[in-house]
Amino acid sequence: MKVAERMRASEPGERTFGALPRQAPGAMIACLVPISAFGFAWMGSRSRRSVEAWVTAAVVGTTAVICGSILAIKAAEAHA
Repeated sequence: MKVAERMRASEPGERTFGALPRQAPGAMIACLVPISAFGFAWMGSRSRRSVEAWVTAAVVGTTAVICGSILAIKAAEAHA
């Protein structure tokens, strides 16, 4: 019974349980890179005041959100 369900789920247009959508890598980039960049900036500025770390985190975070969004949109368009 389970084998038949999995075979049917592997047909085009059906997703298996737990499978990530195609736009997930772009969305993960858009979310995780800015969080990491600001986390490292926060850790770096704890010992001394560093404006450069925060500016760099802002630039990297903004770039990651833009590029990750573009990847997610292109993946969704390609899948449709």
